[in-house]
Amino acid sequence: MTQETLAERTGLDRKTIVRTESGTHSTLLDHLLLITRALGRSLADLIS
Repeated sequence: MTQETLAERTGLDRKTIVRTESGTHSTLLDHLLLITRALGRSLADLIS
């Protein structure tokens, strides 16, 4: 999935997706939950 598609599915800005992927900024739990839902994964999958 592209960053743009993930941004569209979560309603988050693409820059937020980039920062989350790169780990350059702290990510809000709410954002992580949106991302996990869009990816069809659990929070544990995302952070492991």
